[in-house]
Amino acid sequence: LKVIGTLSERSDHIDKKECDKRGIQVISMTSFGTEIAADLTVAVIIEAIMKGVQVEKDKEKNSNKNEIISILLAEKTVGFIGLGDTALEIGKRLRAKGLSKITYNDFEVKLEESEIGAVYETFDKVLEESDIICICCKGTNKNRELFNKDTFHKMKNSAILIDAARGHVINYSDLYEALREQQISLAAVDVREQGCIPYREQLMGLNNSVFVPYQESNRWDKRSKATASVAND
Repeated sequence: LKVIGTLSERSDHIDKKECDKRGIQVISMTSFGTEIAADLTVAVIIEAIMKGVQVEKDKEKNSNKNEIISILLAEKTVGFIGLGDTALEIGKRLRAKGLSKITYNDFEVKLEESEIGAVYETFDKVLEESDIICICCKGTNKNRELFNKDTFHKMKNSAILIDAARGHVINYSDLYEALREQQISLAAVDVREQGCIPYREQLMGLNNSVFVPYQESNRWDKRSKATASVAND
């Protein structure tokens, strides 16, 4: 064995020390899905905050749009639930565009918080203070349906919820009611072609609910191209 190539987001299932000892090269594409999720999240956030804002469409004045985005983000607080690789990439992109404040909640304080100037807060405080909440944690039995009717009541009525989690961290029935009754402003939900989302049709019928293909990198055509890339490396 000379080379191990993996398309998974992490490579902690590979004994790297043993590979080094045996002279086996490990090649991964850990940023492939992360960058896609980050780009999509930022695009959704910008589209949401720009909604209702009159932007000059004249080609000579296109730069005004970036200025408006910067001004709007300077007034916002983004809260991350889970400060992993995806959250960090989203934070970096939003900071570059002028975002004012980042808070987060995780099972512990993360050293990586300094990379994006994030501040650790309690879960409830992140809910109460954030204008935009990004769920970036891995879904587990402990946090299943963490976002429910009680959670939505603690959020701002103008809050935007982004679901970039790997797993069902949201109670979709409660989300539907929260959006329908405008307890929160908007939600972007992962398409999750590999897993059925309850209330999907109802959510798609709302004008303040959007579905985003965060798992696009898991499609076979994309994975085929990624496989070729890893092999060529």
